[in-house]
Order: sequence, then structure tokens, then C-alpha cells
Amino acid sequence: QISISKAAVSMRMTSETCTSGESGGLGAGILRRVWEISPAAIAVADPSGRIEYVNPAFERVSGYLAEEALGKSSLVPGFGRGTSGSDEAIRSAIFSGHTWSGRLQNCRKNGSKYWESVTVSPMCDEEGKLLQIIVIEDNLTAEIALQESETRFRRYFDLPTHGRCITTPEKRW
Repeated sequence: QISISKAAVSMRMTSETCTSGESGGLGAGILRRVWEISPAAIAVADPSGRIEYVNPAFERVSGYLAEEALGKSSLVPGFGRGTSGSDEAIRSAIFSGHTWSGRLQNCRKNGSKYWESVTVSPMCDEEGKLLQIIVIEDNLTAEIALQESETRFRRYFDLPTHGRCITTPEKRW
């Protein structure tokens, strides 16, 4: 069940700042359905970063069931799970009414790490007061692994080939 306030549903996010506006007739039911079927992990948190809602993709990617994630702030970027200053940058953007986007490495419930493209955006009322935080996460682990593999492959074949022998993993020709 989604606990998003009616005011938050009628808000419109822009890529730069948090603004209010008409929702174009989209009701909470339509938005709920979009969130439920989205392949991206989505979380909604209160202004202190405590999770109020996660979609099924969040559960699949993170390994946390909704019941385990609800009320926790450590699972929200900017509230204790980021690295190398990302938490401060995310909080600064959110509390100034701006959207933050970037790549972060995250940790699943089972301890395995994965990379994701993250967008964190504030939902504000007409006066600019922060109501909720929307987090959208797209798992990039496969893409990054492919890029790293391609880099290793190119690095290997960019070396001089004099005296090189290519074998199978079993050390066969």
C-alpha cells in the first residue's frame, strides 16, 4: 500500500527544481500502477529519509522485502549509504529543491555489491516545503561489467603481439 499524500501526487517534478503544478488528470491509481510495473527500483521517503514505499523492482534488486525496507533511512541515497561525499551532495540537492543524479555502488541485503544509476528528487508543496523524496534506481551492474570486460579485451589486444599465445581457460591451444 502506498502512503503518498494527495499533495505529493499533484506535484510535478522538473529536472532542475522541485515545483508544484497540475498532474494533468493522472490519479494516484495510475501513478501507483506505473510504479508497480516499472523495471526501475523506486522508493518514496519522508523528509528525514525514512522509506514509506518501495516497488517490486526495489525488492528484486536490493533483496529487501517492502516490510524490511519501510521505516529505514539507511537504504536511501543521501542518508547513510553513499560513498566519497555522495551523501552530502545528495542531501544538499534535495534540501535546496533540486534533483540529484549519478552513479552509486550499492549493497544488496545478501552483501553482494551492484552499480546503479540513481535519481533522487524532492517533492515539495506550493511554498517549497519538502514533503517526500523520490528515489529511482536503475541497475547498471551488467553494463559496467561489459564495459570492464571490453576494456580488458582492448587493453590485451593493444599490446604488442610478439610472443603472445592465446589459449582456452583449460590452457589448450
